[in-house]
Amino acid sequence: MNFEQRLSLLAVACVVYFTLPVSSAEVEVDCKSFNKSCSDCTGQSGCYWCASTEKCSDYPEWTKIVPRDCPSKKWYYGQCRLAGNVLIILVASLAGVFLLFLGCCIYCCCRRCNKCKKTNG
Repeated sequence: MNFEQRLSLLAVACVVYFTLPVSSAEVEVDCKSFNKSCSDCTGQSGCYWCASTEKCSDYPEWTKIVPRDCPSKKWYYGQCRLAGNVLIILVASLAGVFLLFLGCCIYCCCRRCNKCKKTNG
């Protein structure tokens, strides 16, 4: 199996993996009942903690990434160490760096493959 075939197979596997439907067997959680602490709130799926109001609320749908009902920018989702807005920037930056690295690797492999074809052919 050559490099192009492996790359195509990897691309197809990624597309299939990321387009599979997610199980909807999750139970709806009332986030307002977890107002004790940030860790209690963020431990629940679909809840976020607003530090300025010290309240747990339902995280908005994925069409709205930033919750609008928290007056400050200090809201936490899934963990209590990094604020949500910092987390969004960090994840986007890491994804960009990864894609740039992947592009460089593909470019270098293609250049190396072309050199091999020229010397052998």
